[in-house]
Amino acid sequence: MDHFLDGVQTTLGEEDPNKSMEESIIRVRLDDLKDVCKDFRHRQQDLDALNDLGYRLPLKKTDAERLHNLNNRWTTLSGDASDRQRTLQASLLQQQNFNDKCEEWMMYLAQVEKDLAAPVAGNYPELLEQQTAFEVGNFDSLSFPDLFPIEKLVQIQVSLLNTFDILVY
Repeated sequence: MDHFLDGVQTTLGEEDPNKSMEESIIRVRLDDLKDVCKDFRHRQQDLDALNDLGYRLPLKKTDAERLHNLNNRWTTLSGDASDRQRTLQASLLQQQNFNDKCEEWMMYLAQVEKDLAAPVAGNYPELLEQQTAFEVGNFDSLSFPDLFPIEKLVQIQVSLLNTFDILVY
């Protein structure tokens, strides 16, 4: 996890293009930030499993602090990546004309329609897997990240970290 977060920190250390730059430059950086956010979503289950083990097993104080620091770093970098993605998306939307915006929405709606046409899984574990795949794919195909409550997810993570602080000390 630390290696992943180090890579994310390097990516986020790069300067974002400003609003006056070419659309292609903004799109490249936006794609990088989307990939970072996608990686966070894909690795969230790993972090949840690690936290679950941390709650179940007796941890040394140093290990508990390391887990706490990992969670804090995760929350901070994830929030920063989401905020920067949202900012670049807004900048890109300002440069697009109405027809371009409508075309993106139509592509998004076509993807959602295609995803909804898939047959429903027959048992609970497969259904959960299908739901997760749909949510990740749905989020990844969406060019308008403001529609998803990322801040709510970060608030939940922070409240879990605060609970963890109470349990450790």
